[in-house]
Amino acid sequence: MTDRTVPLCPLARRRLLLGAGAAGVGALLAACGGDPPDSTGQPPGGASSPTGAPAASDPGELPAGDPNAPKGALIEVKDVPVGGGIVTQQDVLVVQPRKGVFHAYEAACPHDRTLVNPPDKSGVITCPGHLSHFRASDGSRIDGPSPRGLTTLDVQVVGGYVVERS
Repeated sequence: MTDRTVPLCPLARRRLLLGAGAAGVGALLAACGGDPPDSTGQPPGGASSPTGAPAASDPGELPAGDPNAPKGALIEVKDVPVGGGIVTQQDVLVVQPRKGVFHAYEAACPHDRTLVNPPDKSGVITCPGHLSHFRASDGSRIDGPSPRGLTTLDVQVVGGYVVERS
């Protein structure tokens, strides 16, 4: 009785290896994929803001053609939660760390331009891209891969709106 091993055809082996490689690449792409963060920086279906307050139906949007909105208006004061903030349609993060005190920053992380999330209850702004952290009080970098803090914008309150100074 002889033990005969039948060699696997080189073409069949090549197909097997290519199929396994393609499956591995597909799995890798699936793991890296996903929906990009929306322009508000909020997770999909965000039912509440990081401060626990209900999220606005369309955060950061000024009413179209609002005759009361001054030039450079970013958002109405009433729409910015005390102790929190909101990313406007202009990709500006407006925060209100204390009642009546407003700061604004470019919402794009200096590391990779991902829009940051509004501050959490402890006053920390987080970039969901690579987890850089910034202080809501001044936009300075706490940690993470960002090379610097958030870019500060000069704002003031005019007629119930947070307005960027020109």
